[in-house]
Amino acid sequence: MAPTLSKSQPALGIELEGQRTAFYPGDIIVGKVHRRAPIVCTEARINLAFHGRTKSRMEVKNSNHGGIYRGRFTLLHQAQSVFAGPMHIPEGSPKQKEWPFALQIPQNIDSRLFPQQYDAKKSFTRIDPAYVGNQPLPASFYGKDRQTRHLNTMNVASYYDGLGSKEGFIEYYIEATLRFQRKGSWHEVTATMPIQILAFNLNPPVVDFHLQRTPRWGSVYTQRLVPRMENAELSTNEKMKKLFGANILLQAGLRLESWCDIRCDGYVRAHDTNWKEKLYLQSEAYGGRRVAVEIPCSDEAMPVDVGKALNIRIGGHAGTSLAFHDFTTFNVSLSHQLSWTARFEIAGEECTLHGVQPVKVLPQTSDRRPAGLTQPQSAPTQRAESWMAPPAEIEPPPTFAEYAKELGLQPRVGKKNLDNYGYPKEKQY
Repeated sequence: MAPTLSKSQPALGIELEGQRTAFYPGDIIVGKVHRRAPIVCTEARINLAFHGRTKSRMEVKNSNHGGIYRGRFTLLHQAQSVFAGPMHIPEGSPKQKEWPFALQIPQNIDSRLFPQQYDAKKSFTRIDPAYVGNQPLPASFYGKDRQTRHLNTMNVASYYDGLGSKEGFIEYYIEATLRFQRKGSWHEVTATMPIQILAFNLNPPVVDFHLQRTPRWGSVYTQRLVPRMENAELSTNEKMKKLFGANILLQAGLRLESWCDIRCDGYVRAHDTNWKEKLYLQSEAYGGRRVAVEIPCSDEAMPVDVGKALNIRIGGHAGTSLAFHDFTTFNVSLSHQLSWTARFEIAGEECTLHGVQPVKVLPQTSDRRPAGLTQPQSAPTQRAESWMAPPAEIEPPPTFAEYAKELGLQPRVGKKNLDNYGYPKEKQY
């Protein structure tokens, strides 16, 4: 299964005005159907159709339940006749025959294409006509699992032993069909032109991301943090504890992950699966090299903004789901999350913290209003210039003493092991 490809030939072709192939919902597509090949017939018809659909496919490799499952929902179908009558193109003619057309892209999904025979269990969203008719036309999308899995996959329930290829996409295309009668029989020629539907976002750019602080606790154990023992030798027992209790560094940095979920029809029930694409984010300030940010450990030192120091950006990644915004349609869904790892080195010892945070990727703010758009996407107040004002200053993080008090942390050294000055007692040999 693959998206519809462009198909044009001397027998029949489609050409769009200005060679434009990307449009917003509500735009008007202007073009022409043409033919250069010679033909003589008394009756011919050229029909034009504009299709929109979402498709999913998964291949299951299992000795008992193997097979290919597919899912499909029609988003729109518009048809018009551009020619009917006799057709004559002489042999060797330098000019081609042309038939102009114009069609307007709807703003919403055509609810008339969702009859009662659609099973609600086969869709991620509601499919009743009243709900579907208010849903905007989703943008063109293509996603495919680029790492084919066979056995012991972790992406589906244990009902399966393994999966082959998986893909899901949303596509739109124009199809022209020429039917003509010759020698008492009808003949047919087709041409196709893929159309990219863009997501429009009339909301202003986001400047206040409502950052939230999530505390994480980590610790290291080392004699080097004890006063007057920075260079002390470890005992045999301490060396063994350090050997078997040392942390292992796996990775460090920030990673953006996209999860693409698809749903396909089954013989008895619908089947779900998903796959992940990941991108290790790099620092623009240091040309992608790993950098260490020094954080002073003193009460007088100012807090360090690690994010500002690294200046990490996603950048453009066309052709992957990492560059696409979050969405959910009938049988295809896309979401994102950030996976982070922070490695700290204190007095020669290492501490690693990690976590996962769901994030929402928004479509790019549109620089123009799509033609034919009758309903505003957001309240008019959101288009005010107040969004240009910078967000409020972020409060600096608490000091370690304040943070320890907030979490109720207590020193791990008992009072009986402290000297008169509050330092740990030195070992007596």
